[in-house]
Amino acid sequence: MQSFILQEGSEALNAFVSYLFFIRGYSENTVNSYRSDVKSFFDVVKDKVSDIADIEKLLLYYSNHLISNNYKASSLERKLVAIKQFFIFSFQEGYYKGKIPDIVLPKKEKRLPFFLSREDVLNIFNFVSNSKPFTIRDLLIFKMLYFTGMRISELLNLKINSVNFETMDIRVFGKGSKERIIPFHHDILDLFNSYLIFRQENLKPKCENIFVNSKGRPLSRQYIWKMCRKVGNFLNLELHPHIFRHSLATHLLSGGASIKTIQEILGHESISTTQIYTHLVYEELKREYLRAFKNFDIDINPINKL
Repeated sequence: MQSFILQEGSEALNAFVSYLFFIRGYSENTVNSYRSDVKSFFDVVKDKVSDIADIEKLLLYYSNHLISNNYKASSLERKLVAIKQFFIFSFQEGYYKGKIPDIVLPKKEKRLPFFLSREDVLNIFNFVSNSKPFTIRDLLIFKMLYFTGMRISELLNLKINSVNFETMDIRVFGKGSKERIIPFHHDILDLFNSYLIFRQENLKPKCENIFVNSKGRPLSRQYIWKMCRKVGNFLNLELHPHIFRHSLATHLLSGGASIKTIQEILGHESISTTQIYTHLVYEELKREYLRAFKNFDIDINPINKL
């Protein structure tokens, strides 16, 4: 085990990364996450491997390390899944001769995702369209995140030829490079055309990506996260790119769209993932119900007066 962690593991990790990217077809972001998770495991246990020879005890030590550093159960689960897959691959390819670890995954916290109200969404659009230094590109990004429900990686990977302006739909490649077609709202059309002119005249694009920075290169995830934080701080909202996806799904469902339709738009592989939004709609209904009776002066138990 000591030899694998300190020597062969590095070669195995490079092979594992290539396998995920070229054979499994994982996205660059997913592959980088797997690489980072496995490397984190090596970095944490390398000083303990001479004392702890058993892989499962090393994983227990690593898990306790993450827990003591306040990692959430969902993050811990993701890291342990990546490590287990790495050891299975290493064993199958002959890099690792030991036991495949039997990893017990922590129970995930069951939390409903937050979503924005329709009023919140309109306030965001109004703020970005009327505030410097935000540009027409930034406004389009916010509107695209909401009206299409795309993941941030899908948005940033959009190419010029991904958009059909005649049929008003967008071809998106999601997780596992799965293709889907998303309609887009007419509110985006004029803004989109104006942005493409702005993009050509001001940003001088050096790639086919729709969203580019001031140097004409593909826009980064960090830029959109920072933009969300800036807008959220001003409007006192907990804002991140994925919340627009949650909000669209919730608003579509409360507006009468079917679960199957929302699943297709969001690109969920399993409909059970989409069904979480039925709980959000119910919670909103419950809040509205209780709010309606908050100042309603009525004796709900008149029998006590008899």
